[in-house]
Amino acid sequence: MNITVFERSSYIGGRSTTVNAYDDPTHPVELGASIFVSVNEILMNATKEFGLELNPLADEEQHETIGIWNGEKFVLLQTSGGWEWWNNAKMLWKYGMSPIRANNLMKATVAKFFKLYQAPFFPFRSLSERVVELDLVSATGVTGDQLLASNSVYPPFTTDIIQAFTRVNYLQNLGVIHGLETMVSMATDGATQVKGGNWQIFDRMLNASGATVHLDTTVSSLEKNSGQYTLTSKPSNAAQKSVASEQQFDSVVIAAPLQYSGLKLSEDLLKKIPDEIPYVQLHATLFTTPLKLDGSYFGLKPGDVVPTTVYTTLSPSDDPTSRTDIVGKAGFFSVSALRSVTHPKSGRKEFIYKIFSSEAVTNEFLGSLLGITRKSSQFMLSYLTNVYLQYPKSRAWQIPRTTT
Repeated sequence: MNITVFERSSYIGGRSTTVNAYDDPTHPVELGASIFVSVNEILMNATKEFGLELNPLADEEQHETIGIWNGEKFVLLQTSGGWEWWNNAKMLWKYGMSPIRANNLMKATVAKFFKLYQAPFFPFRSLSERVVELDLVSATGVTGDQLLASNSVYPPFTTDIIQAFTRVNYLQNLGVIHGLETMVSMATDGATQVKGGNWQIFDRMLNASGATVHLDTTVSSLEKNSGQYTLTSKPSNAAQKSVASEQQFDSVVIAAPLQYSGLKLSEDLLKKIPDEIPYVQLHATLFTTPLKLDGSYFGLKPGDVVPTTVYTTLSPSDDPTSRTDIVGKAGFFSVSALRSVTHPKSGRKEFIYKIFSSEAVTNEFLGSLLGITRKSSQFMLSYLTNVYLQYPKSRAWQIPRTTT
């Protein structure tokens, strides 16, 4: 097959993007699409075929303490690390049988999902038919909280713990996410990433296919003439001369949400305009600082254990079915201290932080989060601001609510 790929961006990988702290390639950080799990056979097999070295999640994000915050208080502090809540006696004491039931439900649901990779269900022409045949529609046709309640998994375990999973993975609450995504968000066994960046998987796939790749190229229109498709493209960079070019192809795959692509199609190509997708906007912000999270921001007292990573859930006053205020009183989805690094110029120890939020973070928010006040340390606030603006600026993505 003679394959040609048109990519509007200047790199391969889409949301799978790696940036370097201090512009140093020895300190790569995943900006988005950070991990994949062992049940994802396509990605796991690709890493083996291309000889890519894996970096288990435990090596990338060594959390001393994980906290789940609802905007008012910590509903959970986990000092032993890890997400295996159901193996923790403290969880059973607090939440009864719900952790065990949730784990069993997750395993049963993921086992059905896993069959999509196996004969006779794979390969398939219609994913919808396979979803019905495997009874996955019983999970996709209800919300996460409905699926959990029907299997005797109840609050506060669902709202304290499972909702933290769905928010950090899919930026959605249990009242709007569907049941299958809820279960997949809990299936974190074997979580890993490729050393140097997950984007390498897709780059190697293209190389292996022998595809001709046009980066920084936007496809503007598509027409069908005499059994072939005429594709018109032009450079994405406005600084370049926008000279459009045409090419003919036997088949075309549009690997983007068509209704947002700006792609002009001839009338004979489109039978139905795709429905609008209620996307969630995500801002991923990375920065380095020698400071740790300040407990007073979360209402903790001096001497209390301050988590190194904070995931969030809704407060009792938040609306779990709201599609406009998804983040709730917490104000952000997560903040994580990924790992410590050494500043190349000062030689001091610093921490790489990643924040997921629905809006761009402000200097005031960062200052409060790290215990910086304008009165006590105007210099440090200025320092932090410079780091935040230079490395790297917040990047926003549109994440669909209805797909994984």
